[in-house]
Amino acid sequence: MDRRSFLRAGAALSGLAVARGRWASAAQLFDPAGTGTRALGGDGILRVYAVVVDGLNSDEITPVLMPRLSALRASGTEYAAAQATHVAETLPNHTAMVTGVPADRHGVPANEIYDNSSGTWVQRKAEKPSDLMAETLFTTLDGCGTTAAVMSKKYLNNLFAGLPDVQWTPSSPNDLYIPVSDHVVDVRTTDALIGILDANDPRFTFVNLGDVDRSGHIDPTGAAYDPAFRTAVLADTDLNLGRIVDHLQADGRWASSVFIVVADHSMDWSLPHQFVWLARELDNDPLVAGKYRLAMNGGADVIYYTGDPGQRDAVVQRMREIALGLDGVASVYAPADLRIGIRGGDLIAFVKPGWRFGDWVEGARPLNNPLPGNHGHPASLPVPLVVSGGSSLVKASTETRPASTMDVAPVVTWLFGATPPSPGYEGSPLVEAFSARPAPSC
Repeated sequence: MDRRSFLRAGAALSGLAVARGRWASAAQLFDPAGTGTRALGGDGILRVYAVVVDGLNSDEITPVLMPRLSALRASGTEYAAAQATHVAETLPNHTAMVTGVPADRHGVPANEIYDNSSGTWVQRKAEKPSDLMAETLFTTLDGCGTTAAVMSKKYLNNLFAGLPDVQWTPSSPNDLYIPVSDHVVDVRTTDALIGILDANDPRFTFVNLGDVDRSGHIDPTGAAYDPAFRTAVLADTDLNLGRIVDHLQADGRWASSVFIVVADHSMDWSLPHQFVWLARELDNDPLVAGKYRLAMNGGADVIYYTGDPGQRDAVVQRMREIALGLDGVASVYAPADLRIGIRGGDLIAFVKPGWRFGDWVEGARPLNNPLPGNHGHPASLPVPLVVSGGSSLVKASTETRPASTMDVAPVVTWLFGATPPSPGYEGSPLVEAFSARPAPSC
């Protein structure tokens, strides 16, 4: 799906929306408050729900616009300095959440990559189960009870295929799957989630709600102070979060639940003329032309050298110089600088806030990315991260220390008392969010 075709999903989604760190010491991990383990409350069975509101900005969580999420934040612990990992996109950060490690360890560097494993350079999404290089929570929690994944986006279902005990696979038209946006609307995703909660009562549930992200990409008023379409979708997504909480409260599971709400990236908007046409400049340089492939990821271009190995250093350096000389480009890194890994090409270029890359892979037509909302660049790294829930162990506080999407796997593993996969997590278990640790249940 190209980014021009993606705009056609807007009418359908708009109508629906408007209509409706590393491990600390063992002692610290076991007893953060110095009081020993405590009962969860309710039926005493720990249930953890990690809900990703795809593409949500922290400043969009307000009592007027998102009252249910605001209430969860007020009753739980907010990590106000939380950030996504590079590249700030859906596939890398969902993978970071369930592996607790950066892309050079988990294997998914960006949404769009180039792959020459077959001997030919092919552009694709990093959505193959074989792309995963690290153990996920679905394996780590084996023996802890049923795990489930309810993903609104098809490529997330592809990536995690076969890993959770229960996995919802949406289809069109019954599940309101929109092929052009490659996702299922939040109301139907929530319906499916509630059905799985009732039928399977999973101990760990991983959820993606995609409407906020999709609305952000296509809303032409996104650069305005009060974007109309996105505002409607935010309110609708909040209603669906409320439906989940209400359902858990009604059947008694809420009292022993931990409810984590996080975004995989935030969203940045650009005006129509603020795009960077990097491929044109690379093609116009005699040293570089014909020796690269470019995977466009909105606010990030992932650049692969494809020429004679003997020229690699010179050509890569020249590509760096060309990119840095363009208006709208903020920075250029080697993948190792950002721990993106070997699948992340030879250079990663990022735009400045309020800009986007306009390249498309073949033909270098700049308006093949007309989307006003983009992410992938540093402006879209800050994300909301809230640890809430009905358990009496959850504290109400605000933490200002650095936190990351990588922290989801460590805190879930810590809560269940499971054993982290070797050689360990690089995220933090977020122990500040709890007055004590529940008794291990694995």
